[in-house]
Amino acid sequence: MKKINTKILGICGSPRSGNTEWIMNEVFKEIPKDIGELILLRNMQIKFCDGDLFCEDVKRCRIHDDMVGLYEKLVNCEKIVIGTPVYFDSIPALLKNFIDRLNPLCVTEKLKRKELYLIIVGQLKGAEGEKSKKRVEEYFKILCEIFGMVFRRAWKFSARQPNDISKFPYIRKICQNIRSEIFR
Repeated sequence: MKKINTKILGICGSPRSGNTEWIMNEVFKEIPKDIGELILLRNMQIKFCDGDLFCEDVKRCRIHDDMVGLYEKLVNCEKIVIGTPVYFDSIPALLKNFIDRLNPLCVTEKLKRKELYLIIVGQLKGAEGEKSKKRVEEYFKILCEIFGMVFRRAWKFSARQPNDISKFPYIRKICQNIRSEIFR
């Protein structure tokens, strides 16, 4: 198997091109492909996990789709950055499906000790919005425990309409700071 040089893999779990994708693009822009790569799940063909546990017996998924290439990239990266919008205090189905399909990497412990960074974008503001985004962060902390990953940090944003976040110039500076922290 050919080793992929990507050290940092970004996974954007938004089903549309909006605020989460904009932030992820800002964070990953100007990063050479041999150091970091951003994957938009909405552009991938990933079938649903059928829960047959085939992967637990043979240590690989029996479903052949775009997830096969993602498994290799995930195994060969050092850090994972996940960008997610908040849907009803949780994550969108697109991202949940991706996580469900990670079971082969869980049973083989191939994500163990990989670092996870999280970018969360919710529509709600104030205390209610913070509580909603905190639930998503807690979900990923639990996933890190399950996979043996290291949860490093979460950044949380609020934006209501699809292009709201790009209207605030200070957000670009925050994205630069995120990039500096992740890519050091």
